Amino acid sequence: MTTPVAEAGALINDAVDCYVHGALDPIARRGDDLELAREGAAAGYAAAVHRHHFADTTGRALLARAATGFTLLGALVLGDAVGGVNPTAAELALRAGAAWISLPTLSSAVFRATLESKPPRVRGALGLGPGQLRLLDDRGRLRPEVRSVIELAGGHGAVLGLGYGDARELAAVLRSAGRFGPPMVLTYPHIARLSAAAVAELTGLGDCYLELCAYRLHPGGPGRGRARAAARSPAAAGRGRGRPRDSQLRRRDRRRPGPARAACLRGEPAGGGG
Repeated sequence: MTTPVAEAGALINDAVDCYVHGALDPIARRGDDLELAREGAAAGYAAAVHRHHFADTTGRALLARAATGFTLLGALVLGDAVGGVNPTAAELALRAGAAWISLPTLSSAVFRATLESKPPRVRGALGLGPGQLRLLDDRGRLRPEVRSVIELAGGHGAVLGLGYGDARELAAVLRSAGRFGPPMVLTYPHIARLSAAAVAELTGLGDCYLELCAYRLHPGGPGRGRARAAARSPAAAGRGRGRPRDSQLRRRDRRRPGPARAACLRGEPAGGGG
């Protein structure tokens, strides 16, 4: 008879952790890039993606790979620290081999509005920069620089993180990417207070994955029961039709096996050098 610990270990064997953080970081982390890589290898992971809210991790990941042999992949989050939604910064990271480009997270106006209720220590760590980035202009149209980033991510075979936008912003990005855009990931929908039905509608608009992180699902984590309830919702699972979303993604992948999805799920760098 297997134990829960053994079952959990089997689940992560040869898996790719698409969301890890490491020091140095304004937010306290449990280890640096080398420690992340060594822990990932020891746990049996095939690869991991180092996502940093304030810095490009592509070069750091390359060094960690060279030092440890573990496939740690780089990413860039487009926030205030890199000039906002900056296509030039995105292209530089992608040319260096970034596997993941994300639209604004902690620098988004949507996220920054949630900090008002947080203690000063948290606001100080998460509130760097103006934090007023939006994906739509005053007329409700997707900003040109956002379109450029979508095209760059797709052209270099990278995954596009949707960041922490509101429902209108997220829908505009998904529609703009279209059928042949990059695979996209919707993370932490609770930040924009998206309902399970809204999440199901958004993930139905394109090649989009819903990312619910273990940190929030853990019984001792900050999400406690809320995220687990959303994950169990029939609407979130199958757009209200009781059909698991992941099975739909597998069918889509068989029709159009994109290089970006392959890069992340096989644990390979996206794009090329240069």
